[in-house]
Amino acid sequence: MNAPRADNAYQGDTYYGRAALKPSLYGWKIALYTALAGLAGGAQCIAWAAQRSARGRHLPLVRHARLLAAGIGGAAGPALLVSDLKTPARFHHMLRIWRPTSPMSIGSFVLTAFGAVSAFTALPTIAGAKSGRRADWGDRMQAPAALAGAGMMTYTAPFLAATATPLWSATPRGLAVQFAAQGVASGAAALALAARWGEEGEAGALDRIACGATVVVAAASYVNGRARKQADVAAAMQGRWRAMDAAGALLGVALPLACYALDAVRGTSRARSAAAAVGILAGSFLTRWALFEAGKTSAGRPRDYFARASARPRSPP
Repeated sequence: MNAPRADNAYQGDTYYGRAALKPSLYGWKIALYTALAGLAGGAQCIAWAAQRSARGRHLPLVRHARLLAAGIGGAAGPALLVSDLKTPARFHHMLRIWRPTSPMSIGSFVLTAFGAVSAFTALPTIAGAKSGRRADWGDRMQAPAALAGAGMMTYTAPFLAATATPLWSATPRGLAVQFAAQGVASGAAALALAARWGEEGEAGALDRIACGATVVVAAASYVNGRARKQADVAAAMQGRWRAMDAAGALLGVALPLACYALDAVRGTSRARSAAAAVGILAGSFLTRWALFEAGKTSAGRPRDYFARASARPRSPP
């Protein structure tokens, strides 16, 4: 089978116009998995903060966060990941060896730990325990769940940045900040929807958390865009992927900030709060899907690869 041809505009940069890299096989399933992982991790971190700030006062919020993390991060997310692996046994094999230098190995253990502790925190809620030893047991597991949740929000960023794909490797630190902020924003948005549905009083505080995290997302996205332009790899984000990224920014940043600003001026509106939350959730997925697909384009552009390779410091012989 013939190797795929590279972009004609860059044939002079490589051997007979062939791409220097093979594009990854990651598609929408992995993009959705990373968005759900961030959401679940953010929910557990918010649950820990709520539990520490006022014990018992935020009990509905903590209960929703634990169920959300266990159901989405512990079940739906891994199902998408294993489905994309094509061979489910691959995930099991990755747990047989611990490699601290491999983001994939670290991520496998982070995902396993998160799913386990999230299940432990959710079990008392599922069993209907509101007080007593079972509820205390779930509370004691909240700190480890939040720690694993922080890993869930961020581990996929170094996993991408550690690859040779130019678009991903150009922003190793900024991508981690963006993913973490999106995780907190989407976790708070999902919990705010649940709180408003149940007529609970935590929705306003969750909206403020989502608003602050969205501001960080906007700043990180801007910095990452500048870094990609400086690394001369931004051109890979083109065509429908540029349009998708723009739609994700519009839904996940512009719309929520506008809604929260109107709430601050005119008073809280359930409709605006719901629109902001849905926009954050949709925008997080769209921007990540665009990033994955544009990364494939970047891998097929020899000039992008050689620009990144020449920019990296070489180890001494």
